[in-house]
Amino acid sequence: MNKKNEKIKSLPYNAGIDCLRIFAMFMIVVTHVLGKGGIRSTVKENFDLYYFVTWGIQVSAYSAVNCYALISGYVGVDSPYRYSKCLSLWLQVFFYTLLFILFLLFAKAYNIP
Repeated sequence: MNKKNEKIKSLPYNAGIDCLRIFAMFMIVVTHVLGKGGIRSTVKENFDLYYFVTWGIQVSAYSAVNCYALISGYVGVDSPYRYSKCLSLWLQVFFYTLLFILFLLFAKAYNIP
């Protein structure tokens, strides 16, 4: 057996961690809907029930990002790190960024709204 294969130990499946990960993803989506969807800006400084409910949800959803990162670290702590995976991700991000920039330049040149 390889030394790499000996290092990787299989943890038993924990459904609670997956449920927490799903809930964290949902709360991250809620955070984006509250912010980018304009819900937070509509209740700005009215100090009524909607204001407190909206900001209560927002404050409780802030911890979802940290929770998701902790779960990802817990699940992936024993997996081997590969530089090729990091390079592949970087190349994908670079490609799509370049593609998006070219699209924006094309849209500006042809006055596409």
